[in-house]
Amino acid sequence: MFSMFLIVAAVTAAARASDVSIHEPTKELTSACNKADHIKHMSKQIATIIADQATEIATAEQDAAKVAVATAKATGTSKATFEAIAVAVSSSVTAAKAKMQTALTAAFDAAAAASALAGQQALIADLEKTIIPTKNWALADTFVTGKGHAIILQTKAGANGECQATTTAERTNAAIPRSYASEIQVQFDHIEPAAAVAGGARGVRICGDSTGGDANCNAADGTATQLYLQQGEVFTKHQQTYKRTPAAGDAYAATTSKNSELIPTTSDVQLKLTAIKILEDQLKDLNFKATSVRSFTITGTTLFREMVAQAFVKNVQPGKLEDHKDAIDKAIKEMYGDTADNFKTKIWQTIDETTVAGWLVGKQSDEKLSNIKNLGQLRETAGFYSIKAETAQAAASPTIKMAAQSTRETRSKDECRKDNKCEWKSSEKEEKCETKGEKGVKAEEKKEEKCKDKKKDACKKNTGCKWENNA
Repeated sequence: MFSMFLIVAAVTAAARASDVSIHEPTKELTSACNKADHIKHMSKQIATIIADQATEIATAEQDAAKVAVATAKATGTSKATFEAIAVAVSSSVTAAKAKMQTALTAAFDAAAAASALAGQQALIADLEKTIIPTKNWALADTFVTGKGHAIILQTKAGANGECQATTTAERTNAAIPRSYASEIQVQFDHIEPAAAVAGGARGVRICGDSTGGDANCNAADGTATQLYLQQGEVFTKHQQTYKRTPAAGDAYAATTSKNSELIPTTSDVQLKLTAIKILEDQLKDLNFKATSVRSFTITGTTLFREMVAQAFVKNVQPGKLEDHKDAIDKAIKEMYGDTADNFKTKIWQTIDETTVAGWLVGKQSDEKLSNIKNLGQLRETAGFYSIKAETAQAAASPTIKMAAQSTRETRSKDECRKDNKCEWKSSEKEEKCETKGEKGVKAEEKKEEKCKDKKKDACKKNTGCKWENNA
């Protein structure tokens, strides 16, 4: 779902505004086509903001993977130094991805709502042109045939929609740019049935006259000798303003109470604007920058300081950082530097210049991390060096032997005696199963070799053997 939206967003993205507003402030909103284009712009901005944030996260994920590689390759103090960075960077990226995932659902809903509203505006621009055409003066008995005169609506002329040629670039600039800082307004055109027009000069009207001939019904005398059907519009445009403050949770509301007589209804438009409003609130949180993970400011985060405390400062209880502030500050200064330049040199320059085996990243020779952009390759490389380090540690460490010893110590007396590598130790303080020394194991092996082929009767004799029925 995430990657699919990113592809769509990348195709439709335009230049992102410096703030997170999805509203275009500089063009006029006089016609339904203007408003349709404005709402299309909102939809494009949604895609742009999501795409930009996805790009920032993807870049930061590369850095997170590079830190993981450097950590896996490092040893001793260097490893602990990188581990603190790795945890802080990973946490930062994870938080950004969580916000993005939350916004994605809202973005799909908002984009769908914006698309529907833009379509409604384009349709209204066409419906505004719908008329009932003129039927000229004629004697009553010929004007109205035996089956009556059919009233047929006439839609706008031409094969293309009224708004098809409208583009943001070609729209007229507004005299004063709109500000969305304190109040967000959305202008929307509805239509409603055309009302009767006072007088007879305009509007759909049937009139009669004794002689006919006038171009409208204004001078008709009311007789039915001749009849005339006057042309007029079927619908009238009603512009509605919907507004809200930028405060989170504030909803779009219409400035008038008209509803059911409008097409579309006010409540329908407000429902769609609510989907857009939910996203607008969340877009404010999509402010993650990839550069933040390389910034010296990351050393001031609670999580990073917690990691440094556990790695380099003794006896620090989790959550008690303030009790050891000076010691933690000193450790950070020594291991990471005390300025942005120091931090860049000591940490990120070291990471970028770390080399990895070329075959891991499709190269013939060793490659610096700074030259690797493929996230999959970086993660695979981190995994390789992590496993390599763990394998080497296991080979050099008594951990496995200690684990085996721990298991033996929990055995019962009978279980212990059945294992020729163990022996039961009994003293006044404790009784437990212990691993035999090398001599003890060899002696036991010789004993087994001596006893294994003896029959039951021979075994019972004083040979150092013991008969056990394991059938």
